[in-house]
Amino acid sequence: MKYWLGCFLFAICFCSLNAQEAYITFSLDKDCEILVYEPLDGVYNDRVSTQRLVVEKGKAVTCRTKVDGFSSIHCKFTQLQQSCDVIAFPGDRIEVVVNTARKLFDFRGDNGKGNRLLRNIVPVPFLNEYLIMRSLFQKAYSGERILAILSAVNDSLNMDSKYRKIQELSEDRTVNPQFASVLRTQVKTFYDSYILVMLAGLLNGDGEHRLTPTMINETKAIVDSILKSSPLTEAVYKCMAGHLYAIKYAQFSEDSLQVSLGTDLSIFGPYKNYFKLDRKFQPAMIGSACMTQLKYDSKEMDLAKVQAFLNKEFPDSQYTTIVNEQLNKYMPVSEEGHYKAIFIQQQVNTIHELVQQAGLEGKYLYIDLWASWCMPCRGELSHSKEVHQLLKQYPNVVPLYISIDKEKQESTWKKLVDHYQLSGYHLRASSALEEDIKQHVFETDAYEIPRYALIAPDGTVLHRDLPRPSELDLLKDELNQLLKNDYRNN
Repeated sequence: MKYWLGCFLFAICFCSLNAQEAYITFSLDKDCEILVYEPLDGVYNDRVSTQRLVVEKGKAVTCRTKVDGFSSIHCKFTQLQQSCDVIAFPGDRIEVVVNTARKLFDFRGDNGKGNRLLRNIVPVPFLNEYLIMRSLFQKAYSGERILAILSAVNDSLNMDSKYRKIQELSEDRTVNPQFASVLRTQVKTFYDSYILVMLAGLLNGDGEHRLTPTMINETKAIVDSILKSSPLTEAVYKCMAGHLYAIKYAQFSEDSLQVSLGTDLSIFGPYKNYFKLDRKFQPAMIGSACMTQLKYDSKEMDLAKVQAFLNKEFPDSQYTTIVNEQLNKYMPVSEEGHYKAIFIQQQVNTIHELVQQAGLEGKYLYIDLWASWCMPCRGELSHSKEVHQLLKQYPNVVPLYISIDKEKQESTWKKLVDHYQLSGYHLRASSALEEDIKQHVFETDAYEIPRYALIAPDGTVLHRDLPRPSELDLLKDELNQLLKNDYRNN
């Protein structure tokens, strides 16, 4: 009897644990890298990838993710330059099927119909809708009443139709009964966030125009109405636009500071408003601000002191762990002491001209093709130190970073070379060199970066698609195969 009771309790525990996970399976008609961004500290995350999947054409790959109540999971398809979001509940098994030629996403399995509706009514990117809203809100400067503008926004973005579709979804038995409620909160939070952005812009003026005192009072009253009707709850903060809503909520909130006695708010720069929010929201807000500063090197906060604050106040936060990892990875150059970048100044139009440049003659070239605006490229650059250590095993191989940034991006390009401490040779590709690389490195492949290649001293392309730096063991195996027994590396 005790045996069967034990088995029964084990089964209950197993099912309970298993119910806190969801499974998302991806199927595509071409090879693709997928970066999965699971919630951090329980809230929506589209900044720090938590899983990396490699999907081969025709072969499904499943991502297992933990779910607390519900999760909004962001998925980025690197080669497609597309993304999608998935709402998952515990125990869900969801399939994302992508037709890459038509860039169509289909969602099947649990709540498949609901996730299809999510993609249709919450467009990502939001640029077109943003421009419509901005154009309508500009009318306030010519005297249009704010309530009339909000009505026009509602009509232009078909909000009534969207909420009607959510109501129809709630009556669909193929969807989790909670899904429609979560989706309604997602949509309301998304549009409320951008309305608050527009209202904040009106209150600040646009340089040439200012609201009248009457319009200012009306705008402030509508802001208060939105904040009261949609308080910043955990359910709101977990939404896709929850972070943006929290930022505006903090901006307009009159709440007192939620901060430990003795905290030096000056170290947080423009983000000290975040301490108006409930303490449970602070780790993700502050951690996300740290990630923004690391990405853009904005120098708005004293990161070392902010890091110490997070470790003291929120030691168990996932963002605290990430901030620690990132700050250790991006140490200042002065502390590192082994960084030397050489920029090639001459115009280079072909690979054969490249191998004739001073310092590159007679060398094998490990090519890293990237751009400052390419986030996957920058993700791989974080592994550059490991790559440099690997290349030390091959005395006749030198790293050459070729950027396809345009001239107007030159300053950003050079700042990132410094930021990632990219020792080696650097060149911003001319249009002619780009075309030569397309012909000899990519051949019939799509022109997508990041891309890695090995060039022989005579200009021959020995390998036109090396494993990425994040796949260091595979890269090492490939280089060993290509360079072993070659007297030029002895």
